[in-house]
Amino acid sequence: MAKNFLTDENFEKLHKVIEEHKDMQGPLMPILHEAQHIFGAIPIEVQKVISEKLNTPLAEIYGVVTFYSQFTLEPKGEYLISV
Repeated sequence: MAKNFLTDENFEKLHKVIEEHKDMQGPLMPILHEAQHIFGAIPIEVQKVISEKLNTPLAEIYGVVTFYSQFTLEPKGEYLISV
C-alpha cells in the first residue's frame, strides 16, 4: 500500500490541530476527527504523533480508533462498493 498520504504537509496540519485542541477538555475525539479528515485514515504513524503530543498512551488511542466505526486505519478507496 502506498503511504503517499503521510506527507510532511499533512503532519504540519496535524500539529496545528493538536495545538488548537490540546488544552481543551477531552481533546482526543476532535483531534482524531481532524486527523481522519487530513489523512483519510488514522494509521499507526499518526496515532504515535498524537500519543506523544497529548502524552496519552498509544494503546488508549488505538483502542478509540478501532472502537468507533467512523475511524479507519487505512484510507478507503475512491469508490465505495457495498452489496
